[in-house]
Amino acid sequence: MVACQFGEEYLRRTMAQSASRSVNEALDIIRKHLYSEVRFARGPPSATMISRAAALVHPSVRGRRSGVYLPSTNEVIFVEGLSCVKTAVHETLHAVSSLCQLQEAQYLDLLFEGLNECLTGYLLYKAYQQSYSNCWKTDNPELSCRMTYEPTCRLWGSFFRFVPIKTIIPLYLQLPPDWKRMCTRFADCVRQSGYGTFRDVLGNILDSTEFITDQTFKNECARVFGKRFRVFCGTIAALDFSQSCG
Repeated sequence: MVACQFGEEYLRRTMAQSASRSVNEALDIIRKHLYSEVRFARGPPSATMISRAAALVHPSVRGRRSGVYLPSTNEVIFVEGLSCVKTAVHETLHAVSSLCQLQEAQYLDLLFEGLNECLTGYLLYKAYQQSYSNCWKTDNPELSCRMTYEPTCRLWGSFFRFVPIKTIIPLYLQLPPDWKRMCTRFADCVRQSGYGTFRDVLGNILDSTEFITDQTFKNECARVFGKRFRVFCGTIAALDFSQSCG
């Protein structure tokens, strides 16, 4: 696995000096391009860089590609030689997400990892075009900055072809967290975007009468948005943010 070929200058300027600097720069980008009022859900996280050897035996890092955010300790861990700008943005998004504090969200881990990755791609598109175009969107499995969680990432990219990206702010970034309230406000935002029949399918995650999965959410989107949504879900075109709703 190799580092993003366009990340060398970024690594010299940020991570090589301080892992925390990378997190703070990512926070600035989130505020500028996504939500100006965003803040860390548990206060500023500590940020550290560990070697690849240490990552292999670290119980919370091994198996990860380049880094991880640990809500339990409010810590961002980067892996030396593999972390890049994509890692910093992805893990900082986790650190500011209200969902990291909610048990309900854990039942939809793949859905929300896909959302986090999709927002990462959007922020790379806005602030780091070379990384977005030449690393994140490529099909080279050796690039550590390549997109992860691709199926649910494309699901959200397809979703944003129909509603503005900032529709997800009540669900993902507003504090204090309250699952039912967040899901209701999210569904309301989708309806206000012109899709009045969109149902709050996520709010019932702990309802024993209904089993909610990422497929449940996908099916609801397909019902409301129609064939074009289903087509986008199967293609990388879903992640062309120049064509998404801003």
